[in-house]
Amino acid sequence: YLMEHKTTSSDISLHSNYWDQMRVSQQLCLYLFVLLESGEDVKGVWVDAIKRGTKEQMLASPAKHMAMRSIPVESFDIESAVSDMQDIAEMMSYGVHPKNTKSCRRGFNSHCGFLDVCNKTKSIDSYKERERKISWAK
Repeated sequence: YLMEHKTTSSDISLHSNYWDQMRVSQQLCLYLFVLLESGEDVKGVWVDAIKRGTKEQMLASPAKHMAMRSIPVESFDIESAVSDMQDIAEMMSYGVHPKNTKSCRRGFNSHCGFLDVCNKTKSIDSYKERERKISWAK
């Protein structure tokens, strides 16, 4: 089994859809793909999830904030994740960069560093120029 540790703001109770989403998680499926391709005998994933909260909240109701479940992942889940990644790689080879809108917001009052590019308020070239300046400074 692969052991995965997650933090989330989602409901992690036994019957929440959090656990169903883990089964089709592209991240977990790709981890399994790499392990299987390298000859590992992997049966599935154990996910150890911690729901964010204050220290007081977590101590008052630990069962609401900590859970562990075995996630069965089928070969077609892994094949689907690999196929999706191949599709994304092909699109990128043509200069099309799909957006991952789940990652636009990062924490409190923070966002992805490329949100301005997605919103078309900055060009990707401005980031390339910034990287060039940073690499020269090293």
